[in-house]
Amino acid sequence: MNRVPAEERLLNLSAFLLSRKSPATLKEIINAVDGYAPSKDHHTNRRMFLRDKKELSSLGIEIKTAKTSDPVEGNAVDGYTIDPDDFYLPRIQFTPEEALALKRLRRRIADTGRSPFKHLDWALMKLTSSDDFSGDQSAPMLIQLEGTRRERADITGKLIDAVAARRTLHIAYRPPGGSKKKTKREVDPYGLFVRNGFWYLYAYCRLRKGLRTFRVDRMTLLKEPQPAAEPDYEIPADFSLAAQVSRNAPWEFGDEEETVATVEFHPDTYWRVRNAWGGLASARLDEAACVMELRSVNDDALVCRLLGLGENAWVIAPPELREKMKSTLEEIAADAAKYCR
Repeated sequence: MNRVPAEERLLNLSAFLLSRKSPATLKEIINAVDGYAPSKDHHTNRRMFLRDKKELSSLGIEIKTAKTSDPVEGNAVDGYTIDPDDFYLPRIQFTPEEALALKRLRRRIADTGRSPFKHLDWALMKLTSSDDFSGDQSAPMLIQLEGTRRERADITGKLIDAVAARRTLHIAYRPPGGSKKKTKREVDPYGLFVRNGFWYLYAYCRLRKGLRTFRVDRMTLLKEPQPAAEPDYEIPADFSLAAQVSRNAPWEFGDEEETVATVEFHPDTYWRVRNAWGGLASARLDEAACVMELRSVNDDALVCRLLGLGENAWVIAPPELREKMKSTLEEIAADAAKYCR
């Protein structure tokens, strides 16, 4: 008996198809979506999927059919997808007058200094810093529908103001890992976003000489951003934080020196990984050899994801990443031996 309620299965199906960069086969849906039963025969699951497809359509959510490659056999089969533009409500567009009124309201609230207005001020700060907020110097900021583990309203508000005014920030940053020391950085902030419950600053790092991502709860402001008549830098006119975040993988969010990782996959795994990672802006694919080149500025995240594939993924280069894979496996084996005695 399937214990997942039908309503939850519909949500799971919608979330899975929206997360895909390419159409999903029926077999992939059955294996990945909680609520279907891979142990049952294919025709039973197919009938359930068709009922769900019809139910979602009645709610205004259309599952479209498109040809895709079977991840195992490689032949053309039907795939299914949901267009985000058909699923999400249109973003709110403010007129310049409305934008100015909201900004003035936030300034009035901030000037009172009264704690009863704290949550309203926080809501206005998010609203007036959205990607589609009309008004001069609005901060490109992506808010996802999820809670945050640490709001850090004190520093986040200052970061939003720094983006809006184009102020260079002087920070001390503690990378992940308890043994790593804080480093001093000068960064030009491009925007903020929430990912997996944490706030992140997306900025040009003058130390790394490239765009990097900094987790806000690991940051300390060394100097308060000061008002100035002229901005310290300009954000490119074609830059979109929403687009940047949506097309990046976990190992592309970090502040490390860039690594170009060459990874070979088992043929049965390559097509599944290709569907998930093949749309990354930095990915380079060699389909004949089942090899990918991946850009990483967070090797811990990449190693974690590759280890999850077990013997189906091999790091070819660079040697430092191979050594990191080896040492991580040795640490896992040592911990397992310690706790399994």
